[in-house]
Amino acid sequence: MDLERCLALVGKDLRVLTRSRSVLGSVVAPALVVSVLLPLLVLSHTPLATAPGTPGGWIAGFIDRMPEALRRGLAGLSDDQAFVYAVTVYYFLPFFLISVASSAVATAAEGFIQEKTWGTLDSLLYSPVTDLELLVAKILTCTVPPVLATWFSFAVYAIVINARAWPIMGGFFFPPPFWLVAMGVLVPLLGLTVTLLTLIVALRLRSSQDAAQVGNLVVIPLVALFFGQAMGYWYAGPALVARLVLAVAAADLALLLVARWTFVRHRLAERLY
Repeated sequence: MDLERCLALVGKDLRVLTRSRSVLGSVVAPALVVSVLLPLLVLSHTPLATAPGTPGGWIAGFIDRMPEALRRGLAGLSDDQAFVYAVTVYYFLPFFLISVASSAVATAAEGFIQEKTWGTLDSLLYSPVTDLELLVAKILTCTVPPVLATWFSFAVYAIVINARAWPIMGGFFFPPPFWLVAMGVLVPLLGLTVTLLTLIVALRLRSSQDAAQVGNLVVIPLVALFFGQAMGYWYAGPALVARLVLAVAAADLALLLVARWTFVRHRLAERLY
């Protein structure tokens, strides 16, 4: 594989994506909401009133339903400190997973469908680019921007959380180690999952909206993860992150094999016409 040629393809595709306001909005907006607006909104309710129906009362129930292994991490904290820690460490993690997945849906669907619509994919099929170089370039183009945006929002989130909660927590407390695993391993794996799934089916579809619906097959379980946690069925702690890493890595391996079989020049040509 020619790395220089592959990077040239990535640069070309990125220039196409940056011209699309919808793609930029799909990448930037979730990162902004997750990293700034949501934590500031929730932490504005501290100090807490724990009466039923209030945010504090709801979070108190959220903490009471926690598994014992996670509740031990709150030992020695005041009620307000436990609220801040539980929400910022456990409750908000699924939002970042949803953010990278939804952004990857937009970049993969828009980028590949546009190239198919504009006919630029045809010229690639008759260029010296190999099948592997084309596949790698598409994966990098569609996966790296959402992952970088999520990492940036994570850094902003950490600054906002530590600054806003400093008077309550008395110092830096975020991020815990399992968040670093989630951001450094799980987020790229999820971005890769959405990209591969969307690219595999994109040639059969006519519009970016159709391709996005396929990519949303990954987003929907993540939304279910969030609501399941809100209802106390599971919590986004170290054990869940480890299980998700293993499951998503296995799915990516399977999808990579399918994508490698799909992105063969003669199959691409057959599906274009």
